[in-house]
Amino acid sequence: MSRTSAIEVDGRLTEWAMDDPPRLLDGATVVRWAISRSGGFYQLAGSDPPIKVVAMAVCRYGEDGPVYLFKCDTNWQVVQDWDCGSVEEAAELAEEHACGHPVDWRQHLETGAAQDRPRDGR
Repeated sequence: MSRTSAIEVDGRLTEWAMDDPPRLLDGATVVRWAISRSGGFYQLAGSDPPIKVVAMAVCRYGEDGPVYLFKCDTNWQVVQDWDCGSVEEAAELAEEHACGHPVDWRQHLETGAAQDRPRDGR
């Protein structure tokens, strides 16, 4: 599935689309994920050329393995990762790193959870 967002480019609103993530990122299962509604959460400091983090995914290796927060570009390539103690810790870290942008968590349908769950869980 592809999601469309609007971003401002040179003073004009431009639409862009990004596909949902694959089931696995860097060999880890995607537990939940979010795409920025504004074209990016932030740009990686010191990256040349500039790398914009436009999506984040909470992922787990195996059923009981380590949990990571993956920060991704528009192609779901992992550009930065953080190891976390739990899925909840990774989600909280993502919200801290989102620079004030809303983080709307989603899950793949076959996980048994709602696809478009609001961040407050309602």
